[in-house]
Amino acid sequence: MEIDSIMDTLSTSTILNEPIPQKTYSQAVTGPSDTRRTQHSDLTALIARWTEQFRITLALKKNNSFDSTYWTRDRIIAAFDNPIELKALIKHKMQTSPTEENIPQAISLKFKHKDQAFFRTFTRRHDTSPPHQLEFQTLLNSAMDKYKRLYNAHLINKENRDQISDMLRKKLAIDFWTNSEFTKMDAYEIARHILYGTGFAKIKTSLSFDTIRVLAAEAFSELLLELPEQPDQIPKQIRDALPFKLPLTDRKQVRAAAITLRLIYKFERLPDSYINDNREKLPDLPGWLNDETRKLFPITSRSDLKKVFEYKQLLQKYYIFNRLPDSYFDLPPKKIQLPLTPQELTPSLREQFPFFPRNSEHFKTQITKLRTVYKFTRLPNDYLISKKRLPADPSNLTSVKHITFPITDTNTYLDFLQNIPRYYAIPEPLPEAYINFNYTNKPVLPTDPKLVEKVN
Repeated sequence: MEIDSIMDTLSTSTILNEPIPQKTYSQAVTGPSDTRRTQHSDLTALIARWTEQFRITLALKKNNSFDSTYWTRDRIIAAFDNPIELKALIKHKMQTSPTEENIPQAISLKFKHKDQAFFRTFTRRHDTSPPHQLEFQTLLNSAMDKYKRLYNAHLINKENRDQISDMLRKKLAIDFWTNSEFTKMDAYEIARHILYGTGFAKIKTSLSFDTIRVLAAEAFSELLLELPEQPDQIPKQIRDALPFKLPLTDRKQVRAAAITLRLIYKFERLPDSYINDNREKLPDLPGWLNDETRKLFPITSRSDLKKVFEYKQLLQKYYIFNRLPDSYFDLPPKKIQLPLTPQELTPSLREQFPFFPRNSEHFKTQITKLRTVYKFTRLPNDYLISKKRLPADPSNLTSVKHITFPITDTNTYLDFLQNIPRYYAIPEPLPEAYINFNYTNKPVLPTDPKLVEKVN
């Protein structure tokens, strides 16, 4: 059966996904799990921007086309199960421009996002069929029509239909694979790409995710060039593609530049000739800084520590350094935690606590005294002297012995308030043993609730 000749006449392509062994498939679908060294977000963003820009430029500058005469569909399928052939195929893809097979939009998007439910979302209801199903069915119908014309057949049995469908899946997967730009991918993404495509097309492969990733990394490494000793020895075409000028004038960009250059060159360390940083070494003492930065140091307040990053950014315009010397800080000793009991306070404060707040200002003053030495959010209750309850018998109050109880007039009541110690809590109303007249401006509560005229 000349199924291949039928499928070769199709000008559409797509990639579908079907389940593959769980471990390999989960690796292909999920993102990398390795943890990397933490670096500043600005540097991370710069590396991402430069590498992406350089990859795109390198991809656009490719002059060689993919050799589909040598790398036929059958040869590519066989390479997916042969590590030597697969590495050679990946190297060829890295060096050549992608093919331009026409891909239906919905199918292409499904493959772009590595949709695992490509076929599981198919339905028999035409009115609810997703776009990618309609596109796939159109391609399948077209292939079967070509088969009928080629073999003058009126009907196609299930076996032939399955064969055509299988070849369509393989063609779509291979065409999308050759359409992909490997220059924009790393080894991890290439491995995901391959396994997703083989899973979709039901192409046999015994190679694991890690094996394919290593093969892709080796292919990439074997294509790297030796970095020239001098930046002006880099070919002009590559220099023009770089997102930065050489030599570098800012050492902060060395890491980003090195990672970008390693997309095409191999080297252990960026040569000194690639760096032309005219900044001075940071002085050991802040008094030797220039006029613009000298006023910022030394830092004497802990509240200014949040500005250190901003200050370092300014310093790096003029100086080279990794960390600020200790001489750039003149901070007061760290405050210690407030003791669990006032008896553990320093000797001078121990005499003042616990205390009875005479008013709000007195309370604030005492708090300020504590905060000069200790740190705390709330003052525990045992640092305060709580007010005492009035004794049941007013005759036990020595400070108001001159008052006759119960009080019967307003003047005596005011005299009582003036002389009663502040550490007593004055309830309202006062007990009957203390007073027997209405000293407030409130009416007496009627015994009959019907007589109550006002309710708060």
